[in-house]
Amino acid sequence: PGVTAVGVTTKLPLDVESRQDSAVFIEGRPIPAGTIPPILQIVFATPSYFRAMGISLVAGRVFEAPNPAGEPSAGPPEVIVSDAFAARYWKNENAVGKRIRMNPFDPWHTVVGVVHSVRDVGLDQAPIEEVYCPLVTMNAAGAPWIPRDLALVARTTGDAAALAPQVRRAVQAVDPSLPLYRVSPTSALVAESTARTTFTLMLLGIAALVAMAIGAVGIYGVISYLVSLRTREIGIRLALGATPGNMRLFVTRQAVVDAALGVVVGVAAAMAVTRVLAAILFSVSPTDPVTLAGSAALLLATAVAASWVPARRAASLDPASTLRGD
Repeated sequence: PGVTAVGVTTKLPLDVESRQDSAVFIEGRPIPAGTIPPILQIVFATPSYFRAMGISLVAGRVFEAPNPAGEPSAGPPEVIVSDAFAARYWKNENAVGKRIRMNPFDPWHTVVGVVHSVRDVGLDQAPIEEVYCPLVTMNAAGAPWIPRDLALVARTTGDAAALAPQVRRAVQAVDPSLPLYRVSPTSALVAESTARTTFTLMLLGIAALVAMAIGAVGIYGVISYLVSLRTREIGIRLALGATPGNMRLFVTRQAVVDAALGVVVGVAAAMAVTRVLAAILFSVSPTDPVTLAGSAALLLATAVAASWVPARRAASLDPASTLRGD
């Protein structure tokens, strides 16, 4: 209950273990003398793996499932390639129907489908070119063969971690001798892959909060000092008919104007400097307009909040006492 799709593979995205690379030969593209064929990642998977991992099909179809006896379907070997692979080697052609092989002495494998590429190395790295082969294949002796180290993927509608005991029982019901280890939600793979980046950004975030707090205290101190210097002026304005609301607006406007000038200079500097952060950002531009606009709005709101107390103080001055004191 709660499981909507299940698949099996030899390599999970972002997992540093179980990686398998191989030379790939493309039909109709001979290897020039003195060069080597491309070395790409090879992943073995069941037909349902793509649905379980949410890897959508771009063209063609997935593998045919093995028959009830566990033997692969008859016919030429099939493979599926990522769209990054298809874009590189068959940019303006239909990749479905093309043929590749991983060994110059192996039979040609027909490309039956193209799937969206995954960010296998890291979220901050470009999607990789890879080849998917059926999990069940025929070995040299003509017998069914599957890799030894497998990853079982279960897509759930609820808490994935809560289903771990049920997954263990289901595997043990098939074969109690099968060792099951590293049972965890895929979010743990993402967290592990981004741990260093997350720590770096957390430190930057803490530094930014400290800088904003210092800035708020600075704005408060400056505005309070300016209000103290203009006590006589404020008292005269109140004596001549200015309302407390006018005084609050007068003081706050001064803080906002000064902060706005600082924000303009800061945004310009940020657009020039934040490009160094491009290496640790994922799907966000270092000059993302929404981020910059949100930061500017937050800083202006901080300036308004920091100037509120001095503004209230200015509005509460007694003009008679102020003029009498002068």
